[in-house]
Amino acid sequence: MNQNEFLSNNHLETKTESSVDRQKKKRPTTRDHINEMEARLTIYLDRIEERSQEQFEQFKEQFVQTIQYQLNQSDRFEEQLTQQVDCLQTQLRTTAQHQLKHSQNNGTEEELIQRIYWLQKRLAILERKIDTQRKFLFALMILGASFLYLTIFHTPKQKTFPQFPPVEQKIELQPKLQGFQTPPLEPQHLNKFFGNATLTKTPVKGQKIRGKWRLYAVTDTYRIRMVHPATKQRSPPQCVGKSLEEVDKQGIVGCIAHRGIDVAAPIGTPLFAIAYSQAKTQVECIKQPPWGTYAKLTSASLPGWTFIAHHLNTCRPGLYQSGQVFGTTGTAGTGPHLHFGSKYRGRYLAPPLGFVQWMLAGEKPKL
Repeated sequence: MNQNEFLSNNHLETKTESSVDRQKKKRPTTRDHINEMEARLTIYLDRIEERSQEQFEQFKEQFVQTIQYQLNQSDRFEEQLTQQVDCLQTQLRTTAQHQLKHSQNNGTEEELIQRIYWLQKRLAILERKIDTQRKFLFALMILGASFLYLTIFHTPKQKTFPQFPPVEQKIELQPKLQGFQTPPLEPQHLNKFFGNATLTKTPVKGQKIRGKWRLYAVTDTYRIRMVHPATKQRSPPQCVGKSLEEVDKQGIVGCIAHRGIDVAAPIGTPLFAIAYSQAKTQVECIKQPPWGTYAKLTSASLPGWTFIAHHLNTCRPGLYQSGQVFGTTGTAGTGPHLHFGSKYRGRYLAPPLGFVQWMLAGEKPKL
């Protein structure tokens, strides 16, 4: 390759790099997309509201015209019926007088009685028609009054859409949580804290945990695994038959440790912040490929404790009140579940049942 070709190739590379840089600079950001979608949604909602208001006004005008037309028709019908009744009454009087005179001359009283009976029957039918027409008119007036009350005087409240937190949210630092001071909660004092010995023990496989709306089953426990279910990695022989506490004390390295419990939960199951009702919990979201995202929860109301939730589908960092939803469960390729772990002063401990149930139910458990 000669010098001219080398310079021309370098020139082309610089051109392509500059064009790529320009394209990167011209690409819109996620915030621009969100602002554009919010503007479009606002315009679309305004158009829907204008069209619905116009349709409502047209429907109201048509309904009022229909009511007025029915009222006029009922008034005319009532007048016609009244005229027919008056006409029949006068006809009854004249016929009775005529038949009376005719009967005196000819002696036919039976024809007179039949004629009077037929006229009375016809008069009763007309009176029933007038009664039904008045009832229909009264029901129509009540319906129109209730419609006008609901549409004009009783205005419904406007629907408010939920306000989601911004995408880029600053995380509060731990020193700002010190407004709620409590004595240290040591692991040996959990019996007094929960008021029940069952809530201080680690759940076993197959045990049911009560959530906010349903029960969840424990699928794996706090233990040493011989084979990892996803990576198929094996533990060394010196780890066989030992617990995690023994491995930590002896300093054995290479064991496949499952430092938490797995709870079978569908994807999207809400997770709640663990803290006293007067305190807040700081949630930190950390990505860990390929296992997804996990959350670390710390609260000044539970000093020394850190709670970990792995394999999350959604996670929003920030400060949360006790019982507020901070994320939802997901999957790690081995089925939808929640991996719950707990630490005390930086060291892993077997998760107590009370804290697991607290995260799934949204409140401190009581047995």
